[in-house]
Amino acid sequence: MSSRRRILVIENSRQVTGALKSIVAMAEDLRDDFEFIFIFPSNSAARSWIQSRTNIRVIELPMLEISKSWRAVFYIPVLFINALRVKRIISRDKIDIVHSNDLYNLIGPVLRSFGVKFKYICHARFLPSGFPSWLYNYWVNRQLSAADKLIVVSDVLKSKLPDVPKVIRIYDRMLLSSSDNIKPNRPGNIILYMANIIPGKGHDHAIQAFAKAHEKFPSWKLRIVGSDMGLEKNRQYLSQLKSMAIRLAVDSFIEWNDFVSDVAIEYKNADIFANFSSSESFSMTCLEAQYYGCCAVATSSGGPAEIISDGHSGILVPVNDVAAMTAALEKLMRDSQLRESMGSNGAKLVRERFGPANTSGMLRNVYMVTFASS
Repeated sequence: MSSRRRILVIENSRQVTGALKSIVAMAEDLRDDFEFIFIFPSNSAARSWIQSRTNIRVIELPMLEISKSWRAVFYIPVLFINALRVKRIISRDKIDIVHSNDLYNLIGPVLRSFGVKFKYICHARFLPSGFPSWLYNYWVNRQLSAADKLIVVSDVLKSKLPDVPKVIRIYDRMLLSSSDNIKPNRPGNIILYMANIIPGKGHDHAIQAFAKAHEKFPSWKLRIVGSDMGLEKNRQYLSQLKSMAIRLAVDSFIEWNDFVSDVAIEYKNADIFANFSSSESFSMTCLEAQYYGCCAVATSSGGPAEIISDGHSGILVPVNDVAAMTAALEKLMRDSQLRESMGSNGAKLVRERFGPANTSGMLRNVYMVTFASS
């Protein structure tokens, strides 16, 4: 048996997300100190992704998320059953800390209500604006009551939660790519939009702004990369986006691509990265874009303002302001030297601010303090 402390990470996502990338990156950084075991929902595409790049042990549970479908009636029974399953895993595998990768997974609080004694850490990765206030507050209160530490991913998110000692900010860690050593190939006419196809992620504003900018810069293309995550509402949104592109007469200048596992090539082949989301607690894609020297245009929607230095490593624009988005794109499209300097500044900035000391190193300290607590 390994002498390393064992961390059980509970991950709700069925797809590869920035939150998953971050916790996997930290697990890889800390593997000399800790042994990580991940729990995923059954039939998760994220499971095959993690197993393709690491030897981290994975366990599947039949999780359900709160939804408006008829299956929601089974949410509470499934939650309680899974809590009992996790209790057995804690005992069987001698788990030292349970780490939930987001607020809405309530297995930890349920185990606490059962009287189970264990060390528990929870990540908070969403801003309150994306949920009904009563539901978000319920999650926060339950997790604060149960957790030894509640980790938030940005200062803006920290400001939305109670000001108590157990809430600590640790920035997300970027997962390095197998193509990191490939030199950039920026052709001068690609705007990259890297985001899963989810309403609120700003694809509609990106298409509208691109259509306006394209009138002045007809050689440019918009490359959209992201998954619909297998959800019908997202597929409908994708259909609406494609219809919008046709209506605005830019459909032949937009490339649509599904999830890609090697994101480095995407950023290195793009001249401008855009993120026009309405709400971001962090933004892994803004971090990735700047790491790979791609200048960024993003809404000041929360986390991006802590990642992008406005006017230095990229441009921040107001949420829902298509005119400002268009102007920012046009400014960068016409000035290759500005794109290059902002990209270079961004690459330097993120290496200084989001390196191991402010990410994995801080998580290691939280784990060690939690172990030592009575």
